[in-house]
Amino acid sequence: MKNLARLALFSSSVFFLSFLIISGIRFLFIWIDAVRAVPAHSVEPAVVLVASAKIALSTAIYCTALLSLSYTARRAMPAAFSIFFVFLFTAVFSFAFSLALNRLEAVESTASVARRTLGDAGLRLSSGDVTIVITGDPADAASPRVVAMPDRPLIFQETSPQSTPPALPPAPFYSSNSWFMVNLGLDLGIVSEQLFTRLRSGFFFFCVYLLSLSLLLSSCRFVFELSAWPLANLFFGVLLFRGILGFEVFLNSEEIQSLAGFFSGKLVPPDLISPTIYTGIALLVILYTLLVTVARGRRKGIS
Repeated sequence: MKNLARLALFSSSVFFLSFLIISGIRFLFIWIDAVRAVPAHSVEPAVVLVASAKIALSTAIYCTALLSLSYTARRAMPAAFSIFFVFLFTAVFSFAFSLALNRLEAVESTASVARRTLGDAGLRLSSGDVTIVITGDPADAASPRVVAMPDRPLIFQETSPQSTPPALPPAPFYSSNSWFMVNLGLDLGIVSEQLFTRLRSGFFFFCVYLLSLSLLLSSCRFVFELSAWPLANLFFGVLLFRGILGFEVFLNSEEIQSLAGFFSGKLVPPDLISPTIYTGIALLVILYTLLVTVARGRRKGIS
């Protein structure tokens, strides 16, 4: 019971912290994008917060399973115990937050916050090799502007309030985006969208998908016992979970779903193709883990 209480406390803490941190970071990015726009976009904080939380859900699921499995290995908890309760906690937390966020999304928000547009007359914007100088107020979308392009004379654009002016690039900010982090964020966003798409299409298929994904992640307990160094095992776990994330995005693509549906025929419904594959892989990994555990126990008994 002591191990169960510790694991429950640890898993819940990881889920809530990772969920809150990623939600806050995503909210900040969306807010910055709204401020950078010229003219600045108005923001509905409640809507943006719910959207940020939805994107953060997949990160919370993966972090909870990853760090909880690592915790059970460091505490030398039995493999079967660890897999079952990490699966249970991950599924329960994910299920509760998914329903809550889906309900909050349906609530209309009327509070909109207008932001002041950055810069004044003379603001210079860049898009590739094209430079645009706003000669009027940047907050006015119809402000005249001067466009400079390589090897071409300057172009003066003056638009009337009745016409639709060309869109302007965002205000300049220095940013250095890592290819790895950008792709990781995109994959996590796709996984979150997949969860809520299934929830909107049907409660049963959503539950099956969430349970199968939680089972697949929780079955990877063996990777945290590959070596005697917990930090190295955690690194192996991160690599494995990144591979599972990429595999999930790949498997849920339209082309792969159509191909899998063609080979399965009417044997497996389209909405159950991915959960069936996740569950099959998870059961094989769990069987391998249990056999290895039994073999190690016999070796200790013989020695």
